[in-house]
Amino acid sequence: MSTIELKNLTKKFGDLIAVNNVSLRVDENEVLCLLGPSGCGKTTTLRMVAGLEIATSGNILIADKNVNELETKQRNLAMAFQFYALYPSLTVGENLANPLYAENLSEDQIKNKIYETANILQLKDVLNRKPHQLAEGEKQRVAVGRAIIRDPECFLFDEPLSRLDVQLREKMRGQIKEVLSDLKKATVIVTHDQLEALTMATKIAVMRDGLIEQISSPHDIFAKPENVFVAGFIGTPQMNILDCSITEINSSVLKIKTLNQSIDIDFKNQLE
Repeated sequence: MSTIELKNLTKKFGDLIAVNNVSLRVDENEVLCLLGPSGCGKTTTLRMVAGLEIATSGNILIADKNVNELETKQRNLAMAFQFYALYPSLTVGENLANPLYAENLSEDQIKNKIYETANILQLKDVLNRKPHQLAEGEKQRVAVGRAIIRDPECFLFDEPLSRLDVQLREKMRGQIKEVLSDLKKATVIVTHDQLEALTMATKIAVMRDGLIEQISSPHDIFAKPENVFVAGFIGTPQMNILDCSITEINSSVLKIKTLNQSIDIDFKNQLE
């Protein structure tokens, strides 16, 4: 079964704690977005899952198997990077086929997978072009196609849409979301774009300073933030946050004072 689970994962660079005791689980057919400001630890977390960084402590489980000691190529993951990393001398078809050569497939099997992937991502018309002949959106689809052409346990995406313009980014969000829903794999996407996270994810983990502040559905992250940081970080424009003081509390009414005004909150009726 396609799953990713992190247990008390920590990464230190000298005295700097980049990722601090992170625990989460992504099940089959779930898309988790790691969302947060620059430097919050989301990319480092993804790189540890991929095996590109070694965890200081904690455990990484893929398909319920501990992979701490396994190299990247042994973890059976597919990853698409922020920079497309396409081979400039190869055609689109050859770029797509590249991950398959290590799997001892026949030429017919490789051709079938290329055409199947190209059909999913609408790349059939550009299979013989080279990267310099492609638009940015086509390059991004080739990078995604190279990740999904195998049958890995899970998918990892690092800022997959950050290099696209706003209009193209909106289109690609929907395309990638549709592809991932059909593949039914555990997927982790790193992004600093909250709209991207709210659109593509089935759940979101908001990070700050190496810690996870909240893991919830996109709706609950937006409508029911668990702390002031999440409330202020999510939403455009940001949620208004006012300083207030509690002046009285009893069994049914909470009285607060803010902006030189007294407000009674009847939380008994609200709970009902």
